[in-house]
Amino acid sequence: MSVILNLQSLPPATASMLHAYCDNENAPYKNVTILTTVQMSSPANANSIEDVLGDAWSELGNDKLPALLSRVANNIAIVTSEQGQSQC
Repeated sequence: MSVILNLQSLPPATASMLHAYCDNENAPYKNVTILTTVQMSSPANANSIEDVLGDAWSELGNDKLPALLSRVANNIAIVTSEQGQSQC
């Protein structure tokens, strides 16, 4: 298992390496879990997360970016803190 914090902070060339590792059919390592986080300043939804990642990696262009997003942003769980609780 691996965890990548603040996925949006990865440089585009580094993020593009996830394309193969997050593939549903042909990943080189099939029995692994890759968890990623995206830190948001406003309330998130699936579209806003894709927008943040798309903006961060826009230099990948329209030929590579959609394929990458379909692999790294296909199973999204949104976690928020409760009101009045401090965040860790």
